[in-house]
Amino acid sequence: MEIRPGEETKFAEAMKFGRVDEDGNVYVVIEGATPAEVRVGQYSNGEIDPEMKFYIRRFIDQVDKMLLFAKRLDFAKDITSAEIDQSLAGFNEFLEKPSAVGNYSALREYVTELTELSQRRKETNTVMRKELIESTFTKLNEIIAKVEAYLSVEVPKNHFRDSQALLDDTFTKWKETKGRVPLPKKESDALWERFVSVREEIYKKRKEFYDSRKQKESEVKSRKDAIIKEAESKKDTMNFDEGKKAFAQFMKDWKAAGSGRRSTDDEQWAKFNALRDYFYNRIPEDSKPQRQERAKWDNNLSELKTEISGLDALQALKKKLEKAGK
Repeated sequence: MEIRPGEETKFAEAMKFGRVDEDGNVYVVIEGATPAEVRVGQYSNGEIDPEMKFYIRRFIDQVDKMLLFAKRLDFAKDITSAEIDQSLAGFNEFLEKPSAVGNYSALREYVTELTELSQRRKETNTVMRKELIESTFTKLNEIIAKVEAYLSVEVPKNHFRDSQALLDDTFTKWKETKGRVPLPKKESDALWERFVSVREEIYKKRKEFYDSRKQKESEVKSRKDAIIKEAESKKDTMNFDEGKKAFAQFMKDWKAAGSGRRSTDDEQWAKFNALRDYFYNRIPEDSKPQRQERAKWDNNLSELKTEISGLDALQALKKKLEKAGK
């Protein structure tokens, strides 16, 4: 095993705490009130390494793990109390069951320091977790309130067109928010039931809305089909005055019927309008408004001439009476 650049000093210091006997047994000396020498392994293949690089490497790697753990205690936002306890348990096991060569006494002191730092970080985690739980509940309540507010909008204003997109979006945000931290089950379940309830209410209202609209469209179609049928029966009438009255009424009924499905409305209007055009194009010229207006003027003129003729006759009679009186 090679010594990496920059590790020469570390290996030299660690070697002070170990030895290898003639049988390949490797020992580490643990300093303290009662120094002890502990067998940590053996070279069994006959190739004894007096520098004990394999066992020193194990010790140095363990120290590096502890240094990294210390940095995470200071800077990592996501380190959990469970992870802290697990790491400390591994460090203590390394101390209690020596399997490497190095300064175990100094390492024990460092683990004691890490334990104190870990306790403070766990206390911080507790506070942070409490704050995170509170903020998570706040966020979940906001998500539910947004969906509840959707229900308060007047149906004709939104037609539930964007309801599915809203539900998909809020459900995704719900999962992301809830996944930030484990929540107390009772409160979490209550919020979820509230969310499911409002979601089901939207589904119900949406179904009612579209069923109602479908029913309305069906009724509008039926009324307009009936108007078209009546127009069919009147399009060939020879009584044009009666026909005009009928088609005028059909037009009023058509407007009163309201709007249905756009494509159906367009198709029905094309049929009805074709019937109207057919009927009005059949009306003789003399029956059309401009001819009727001219006939009215002609009649007025005839009456005027009759009156003038009457006045002329009266004037002639007057002259005859005047002559007779003389």
